Amino acid sequence: MKKIKCPCCGEEFKPTRSGYDMILSQIRTAEYNQEIEEIRKLYEKEKHIAIEENILRNERITQKRINELKFQVSELHQEKIEERERYKDLLKEKDDEISNLKNFRARQSTKMVGESLELHCESEFNRLRAAGFPNAYFEKDNDIKLGSKGDYI
Repeated sequence: MKKIKCPCCGEEFKPTRSGYDMILSQIRTAEYNQEIEEIRKLYEKEKHIAIEENILRNERITQKRINELKFQVSELHQEKIEERERYKDLLKEKDDEISNLKNFRARQSTKMVGESLELHCESEFNRLRAAGFPNAYFEKDNDIKLGSKGDYI
């Protein structure tokens, strides 16, 4: 074997086979440990990058879902507002109809109410007469008896 110079003291010596193997294993162990450390650091760096990418991807997916849900909520809210307006309009129409009927009723005289009742009774009687009362009739009575006059008999 060749002579080796000690880096610390500068003395040259000729190593034996076992000494050479021991020196070589120390060098290899140091280099091996250094390579393992570099690989570990690289792995940690890649792992950190992968985790950050997953976090960003999950945040994008979550934000997209949040936006979709916000859109659905706004659509439902708009539908609710439209439905409320439709029911308000319907209620206003019904209130107007009730008001018109109350005004009509207030303007109508007692004579007009009686005449409309007579017409209603006559039409109902004529509708049912054929089935239940074929010989009956419904007509105005213009004879005055005992001081009062009946309209229909």
